[in-house]
Amino acid sequence: FALLPVLVIMFAMLLMNITSDMAETEFSLKRYNQFKTERRTLKGGISYFVKSGFDRKYSGQDLRRVEARVVTAYVNQVANLCQGEQLQKQRLIDASNSILMSRTDRQKYRAKADTLLQKNCLEYKRLQTMGVVN
Repeated sequence: FALLPVLVIMFAMLLMNITSDMAETEFSLKRYNQFKTERRTLKGGISYFVKSGFDRKYSGQDLRRVEARVVTAYVNQVANLCQGEQLQKQRLIDASNSILMSRTDRQKYRAKADTLLQKNCLEYKRLQTMGVVN
């Protein structure tokens, strides 16, 4: 029971930290509402959008922290979309191997799989080449 007040205080501090992070979103990867000013990260040249007054509020170390969060959010988004593209390609390949389809249909699925543009996977590889992703 002696630890209960300490645990309550720690939980309250954690909750306040989480809600303050949610209340003050510094950027968006897409332009919308008050996020109208476009910026690019130094690392990777990743486009992101901020509210007016961002330059007055963030500089130096604070700006580097925001840009690190931008990079992390962008890399996670691109990685997830790439995974979806890979899954789509694999489904097309699997369909092209189906014995239940006509040869013509199998060839169509295979051709579609071979020509499927995986733009997010290409972007992920670009980020890897630039050293943005390990």
